[in-house]
Amino acid sequence: MISVCIPVGPYPVYKKYLTECLESVKAQTLPAHDVVLIDDMAGLTPDDLKPLMQDGDHLAGDGGDIHSYAILRPKEKQLSDDPLYTVYDTYAWIWRAPWRLGIPAVANVGIALGGTDLVFQLSCDDKLKPDCLKECWKEWERRKDPLGYYWVGIEYSTGEKQALPCGHAMIPKALWRHTGGWPIETAVGACDPAFISAMLTHAHGPNKMGTLYAVAEGRPLYWHREHDHQYTKNQHVSPGAIIEVRKWFTDNWEPPKWGRYEP
Repeated sequence: MISVCIPVGPYPVYKKYLTECLESVKAQTLPAHDVVLIDDMAGLTPDDLKPLMQDGDHLAGDGGDIHSYAILRPKEKQLSDDPLYTVYDTYAWIWRAPWRLGIPAVANVGIALGGTDLVFQLSCDDKLKPDCLKECWKEWERRKDPLGYYWVGIEYSTGEKQALPCGHAMIPKALWRHTGGWPIETAVGACDPAFISAMLTHAHGPNKMGTLYAVAEGRPLYWHREHDHQYTKNQHVSPGAIIEVRKWFTDNWEPPKWGRYEP
């Protein structure tokens, strides 16, 4: 099964499209195992989870800690028909960042908190096509590569389509343990081009970073909304700085040495 993580930033525009985003997750032909909303100073409330709810779900939480709002879903096999003895799984929840983390860090947190070893990262102002998670799972069943990066094609709100790897992908946690995840240096620019550039450069040899896989041969399974308040359009960093950071990370990547886990 596949988890979905959705970072939500601090500017009001990010919440503006969140309901549409969550409705697209609810409409998946292969349901998400769980959904984690990463509240990066967005001020999310239990009402923001409601688009994911279905009959039988229970909305829990009182705002008392950093992950206090959740949708509880009854387990498939109940111990009793009595509601007092209903056993629930946590289907969706909000994790509130203790301070402003920014895109690379908050996205890494989302992947860490997903309830399964496969996590799809979804921007809060975008949408998934109904068969996105199903096709991702089919590709995983075909490859079973824990160091794979399973990217999907994109359809833009302006009508263009793209069949190139970017940040919209299903990510095994083993790949993040092996690579270190989105580089924190890319807080000055989009984290996915730097990561993918490094994957292409380090595609072979003893320090191989991983392998890129096109889900459904790059067919657009992800709908991306173009608008004037996108994070990458408002960072006020010169293109030269972004390119230099990307080049530095690509040239200097090597497997992390902290050694806490094996892939």
